[in-house]
Amino acid sequence: MVFAPSLGQENSKLEVGNRQSAIAYVFPGQGSQQVGMGRDLADNFPAATQVFEEADTALGFALSELCFNGPAEQLQLTENTQPAILTVSIAALRALETEAS
Repeated sequence: MVFAPSLGQENSKLEVGNRQSAIAYVFPGQGSQQVGMGRDLADNFPAATQVFEEADTALGFALSELCFNGPAEQLQLTENTQPAILTVSIAALRALETEAS
């Protein structure tokens, strides 16, 4: 078993051939950004909404607005893309954690 502290529970391992592998989460990188990303998560999962609110506060501007509505030219700037992708990724993880509990 693998303990996942953020989930507060043990996760089962996957059988791969004759060995077991732990479950891993893989998040996207720069180049995967698009206007509208994360909006469905924020609209449907309070835990995801909270992640966007925390990011907006920490960054001192409405990253959520940029993710949800653009403009694309601003979202594509590295200084915006990096925190946007991280925020959407953590929002997706929090939504998954909510559904798993």
